Amino acid sequence: VRLAAEYLDTLVPQWMARTGVPGVAVSVVYDGQTIYARGFGVRRVDRPEAVDADTVFQLASMSKSVGATVMAGNMPGAETSCGSGIGWNTPIRMLLPDFALAYPNEADNAGLSLGELYAHRRGLPDHAGDQLEDLGYDRTAVLERLRHVPLKPRGTYAYTNFGLTAAAQAMAQACETDWAALSDRTLYQPLGMTRTSSRFADFSARDNRAWGHVQVGLSYDSYGASPARYAVQDPPRQPDAQSPAGGVSSSVADLAKWMTLVLAQGKWQGRQHLSTHALQAAMTAQPGSNYGYGFNAGPDPHGHASVSHSGAFLMGAHTAFILWPEEKLGITVLTNAQPRGLAEAIALTFGERALGETSSTDWLAAMQANM
Repeated sequence: VRLAAEYLDTLVPQWMARTGVPGVAVSVVYDGQTIYARGFGVRRVDRPEAVDADTVFQLASMSKSVGATVMAGNMPGAETSCGSGIGWNTPIRMLLPDFALAYPNEADNAGLSLGELYAHRRGLPDHAGDQLEDLGYDRTAVLERLRHVPLKPRGTYAYTNFGLTAAAQAMAQACETDWAALSDRTLYQPLGMTRTSSRFADFSARDNRAWGHVQVGLSYDSYGASPARYAVQDPPRQPDAQSPAGGVSSSVADLAKWMTLVLAQGKWQGRQHLSTHALQAAMTAQPGSNYGYGFNAGPDPHGHASVSHSGAFLMGAHTAFILWPEEKLGITVLTNAQPRGLAEAIALTFGERALGETSSTDWLAAMQANM
């Protein structure tokens, strides 16, 4: 594991040169310890300030996994539970009485659970509500309008930011607060994640933050052909409407603490900080899919049990983490450019070396081929 971590010092700069990505940060945890946390490159391409382990990046959809642990921190058995007795099977209508989807049978709305929304499995089509967010609608307005979206059959997996956001909003309301404040008190403050927030205003106020970058001079069809050139995206992506699904910002140093918590089955400094049962359920794939509650769950390319998630904003963020729970091992990779496969490629290559696998796969080329 330590040799694989040391290899990151060589691998990351080489692959940044191949892609042109301006800034990357990586952290690795193993057996309860942070063994690697380092930044590479610059926070914005037109300035000299370097990325370090404390540089704050927008996480995009990695926020879903972080948010799932906030949910598990407020379910029975958690140290920080708001005492509501809420679980993944709790119907959302018990917490948000006015929330509804376009079911022909009202009993379907009554039975719609938090877990089904976190698992993207109750019929909303792919990315339902995102276009309304793009037009400037806030969270309340988007969630109210989901009831007008034609649904797919129950149990159909389709990835939705606002279905998941509705479940998180319900938990926050049950705990008599807003989602960003609930995340603070449940997770960020107890773990000392002082550079982590679920509010865009906090991210935009950081001195040590990574600016998003967008590709210039090449089309998407040219991905992988040559190093891209990037320009700063200003203003950055503002994701507060879907904060539980895409609005977290953090550093790799802070996320090392989060990975340590998850790999310890929700224990922190000897205490059961999260509900073990709720966390394990979140990291278990639902029938017929490779997704649990906010986590991808399934074997890595070499068959090792893993959980993971990626995140991407076309306006300039690409992130990924992989945890191997049986090996007590995890890696997070944050980048400040629109997706080019770099974050996942670094994580997978590290995992192969750390777990002693032999492979000739160029994961960067493989990831770019699938974009």
